[in-house]
Amino acid sequence: MSIPRKVDPNRKVRVTANIDFQLHLLFKLACKEMGVSMESRIEHLLKEDVKQSLKKKWFKDLEHSESSDLGN
Repeated sequence: MSIPRKVDPNRKVRVTANIDFQLHLLFKLACKEMGVSMESRIEHLLKEDVKQSLKKKWFKDLEHSESSDLGN
């Protein structure tokens, strides 16, 4: 049984992924040209992707189905 923990919303976590080497190099060069770190750019892209996903019908349907399951 897990112990509930207080979550710090400002805490950062490490995310790793195996991606194509050429894509990594292109992204690294693009970030350098934009004057931003790869980390900050990835975080920005993820935030934008999540914002768009939250607007999608499938997500709203999922949210609705989970709330109705709690009512049973």
